[in-house]
Amino acid sequence: MPTSLDIAFGVGFPIVIVVFELLYLDKRLKAEIAAGVPNARRNAYRYLMAGEWGITWVALLLWARAHRPWSALGLVPPQDWHLVPGILITALIIAVTIRQFRAVQHLGVERRAALRGRLGGVEFFLPHTPAEHRWFLLVSLTAGFCEELLYRGFLTWLVASYVGLPSAIAVAVVAFGLGHASQGRSGIIKTALFGLVMSLVVPLTGWLVPAMIVHVLVDIGAGDLGFAVYYDRPAPA
Repeated sequence: MPTSLDIAFGVGFPIVIVVFELLYLDKRLKAEIAAGVPNARRNAYRYLMAGEWGITWVALLLWARAHRPWSALGLVPPQDWHLVPGILITALIIAVTIRQFRAVQHLGVERRAALRGRLGGVEFFLPHTPAEHRWFLLVSLTAGFCEELLYRGFLTWLVASYVGLPSAIAVAVVAFGLGHASQGRSGIIKTALFGLVMSLVVPLTGWLVPAMIVHVLVDIGAGDLGFAVYYDRPAPA
């Protein structure tokens, strides 16, 4: 059963993430970008990664301190049939990501202009320069590992210990959506729906790694799309 420290952490980390989203990303970052502050996005990427890794290490330390099996957190691959859907889902997402990457490389000027309007809610966070694009890859890796472990792993386990898995999934989905509050109401809803899909992938596959890989690839795809749409390439000589 969870300890008092587990409960305090499970209640606290979603609140910390929401506060960071609202006060830093939604307020400060958007203001800095509007004011043309140099390296505003790259600084935000650094702060986000440092924060998520810090919170994740606390979760891992709490887990190790209680001597719980890592399989209960979803970090050990299953030894039964669950391994098959995990491999299939991961392979499918990899194939889709490769196809999307190729399509993004061939976006025409009109298509790029049309996509700018559709990405308005997350434009402030997507990479606009080659340097930001490289940093966004690290952000994607961080989000894929840390957020899946925190929401689909620790938080789901914590809530399920008291009210069962379905209610735990609902709580984790809401917390995950609110954890992206800087993207506005539409972004919260879309993120929550993505979180719901990931929450179904984990019990289907029996571990967190397929969901982590899917999360990483989806974020990388978003970064590639944003870079292709917003980066103003120099005109050819």
